[in-house]
Amino acid sequence: MCIFLCKGVKKKREHNYSSVHEAVKHGDALKLEEMIKSGAGINEVNMESKFTPMHTACYVGSLEVGL
Repeated sequence: MCIFLCKGVKKKREHNYSSVHEAVKHGDALKLEEMIKSGAGINEVNMESKFTPMHTACYVGSLEVGL
């Protein structure tokens, strides 16, 4: 199982992301963790970009990934 950790977490406004990909794009590690604990799929493929959340994290460069 992968755990996503944010670099330099800053306090952010509360967001209601519709997908794990959106939380990853915004670097919102706290919301991402909450979504994963609630059963969100970390291997979902974004139909537009064909990216998984891991691909998105690497592409935007805002998250570190720990295995």
